[in-house]
Amino acid sequence: MELLNPQSESKHALLTITEGIAKGIATNKISGLSSVLQINEARLALDELDKFLPNFINNLNKEIEKLYKEQNVQKKIDDLNKKQRQQQQTNVQQNTTTVNKRNTIKEETNG
Repeated sequence: MELLNPQSESKHALLTITEGIAKGIATNKISGLSSVLQINEARLALDELDKFLPNFINNLNKEIEKLYKEQNVQKKIDDLNKKQRQQQQTNVQQNTTTVNKRNTIKEETNG
């Protein structure tokens, strides 16, 4: 696993391979060593997780807040566009009513 994830430690690849072979031989010779090594790996993984999570959660919360603000801004823009369309429709209706009244008055005066 260490070999597949070399950025976690800045060891030379040959050293990592040698350590892996030594651990394999030692676990076959010493009873219980395999369990101890697995527990140690789990502890190291939990330590890494403990370091990673607070920063990750802070960054995640910042991104969520950013998206929320952008969503609110977009909602306000949509609301303003809706009001503008409604106002335009109202203006068109008022203009149509005014034109109809003028036409009616013209017809009455001409008629």
